[in-house]
Amino acid sequence: MILQTTLTLAAAAVVMNLWIFVRCVQVRAKHKILHGDGGNALMARRMRAHANFIEHAPIMLVLIAVVELSGKGGQWLAIVGAVFMLGRVGHVIGMDSEKENVA
Repeated sequence: MILQTTLTLAAAAVVMNLWIFVRCVQVRAKHKILHGDGGNALMARRMRAHANFIEHAPIMLVLIAVVELSGKGGQWLAIVGAVFMLGRVGHVIGMDSEKENVA
């Protein structure tokens, strides 16, 4: 059985993970941060967005695969997966929108 929905979402997750990674690297290069967040609030938020994706995407992909393997998947499963991925994109973008604390 080919897990078409799972494989499509896994491919999308790889692309998204690379996109989030590149966003982190851009801040690291611009602010010359070698380790951790370097005290930079934007770097900390981008790192957290990346970690959040890595924490949640694998379990969601496993759950989608299990449903698909059970034969109970279908178009609704692809829609649920797409909504999850769009939510992850929104989370990454939203993490950048937080205002800096100015003392």
